[in-house]
Parts: sequence; C-alpha cells; structure tokens
Amino acid sequence: MAAQANALERLGLDNEIFKKMQSLSAKDKRSVTLRFISEESCDFVKEQTVDVESKHEFIKETEEVKTTESEKEEKTKTTSRHKVVTKVKEYHWKVTVTYSLFAFPGNDPESGKIVLQSREATTVIVTTGGKQSPLPSKSINDPIDVSLTWLLEKTSDQDSFNCNFSIDREATSCRTPRQNEEIFAAIAFFIK
Repeated sequence: MAAQANALERLGLDNEIFKKMQSLSAKDKRSVTLRFISEESCDFVKEQTVDVESKHEFIKETEEVKTTESEKEEKTKTTSRHKVVTKVKEYHWKVTVTYSLFAFPGNDPESGKIVLQSREATTVIVTTGGKQSPLPSKSINDPIDVSLTWLLEKTSDQDSFNCNFSIDREATSCRTPRQNEEIFAAIAFFIK
C-alpha cells in the first residue's frame, strides 16, 4: 500500500488533493477513480524539395602540356570534382501527443475532475517517398481507469498516505493470515 501511495505522490497527488479524494470516498461515500486519457494527431505541414548530395565524389585530373615561346614546356594540371545531386521531395508532418491523468468521484469523469498532471508535446516528422501520413490523422486511445476507493478507505483520516490496514483475526472467515476477507480485498484491488 505504501508503494502505491508513493507512486501516486510521484504522479502529482499531493496532501491537498489526497484529503479531497479521501473526503469524497469516506464522507460522501462515493467511489474515486483514477483515469489516464491520451490522444495523438498527425497533420500535414508542407512539401519541400531538397538537394541531397551523394557521399561519393568523382575526381577527374587532366594534365596539359604547353610549349612557350622560349621553348619551355609548361605543365598545368586541372582537377575537376563531381558529385551526384538528387532532388528529393520531403513531406513535413506535425505530430501532437496530449495526455491527462485525473481523478474523479462517482461515475461521471467530468464532474469534480481533479487533474494530477497533463501535457501536450509536439514534434515534426519528415518523410520521403510519398505524401502518405506516417500516423493516423487523429487517434483517441481508450481511457485507462483504476479505482482508488479501496486504497483511500485504508488510509487514516489524520495523515495523508498513512496506511491503516489490518486483518480481523477474530472473524470466522479468517482461516490464516493469508486466507481472509481483508487479504482477498487487497489482492482484488492490486490485480485490477
């Protein structure tokens, strides 16, 4: 449980947000869910033709011998260098990725939304060979939901992130420290 609380803290869950979520869970008797949403878009920006030089260079040397009036021979060397230049069409694409991580009470993600973190990042991808988009024009990924209700119920009201988990060894359903309702509920929370 402490590891889960630490992970949530690193994701942006501070004491103020924790108290608010704990209040929703304990006093208002509402479930609290953590949701991760993301979407990606790819938009065409421009087409550009560029010159790409070959990495190979062809060198041609010619030597010319001239006789001057004083009957002297003068040698002149001429060197010419050649490279193959290819015209290539480049297609520039603006790729944007947006994500948000937030908690919400009940079953309506837009009511009482508590944003832990969100971000938008943009980059440009350059392709060649055709004006075919490297990614779908818009992609909205399915949201990922995790219920935090059980974890919030197992923390103390006074201190945030202070775990308050125990096993009722007097209960008739308690067979061993591993075979009891509290452990079954914990396992059900952690494997979801």
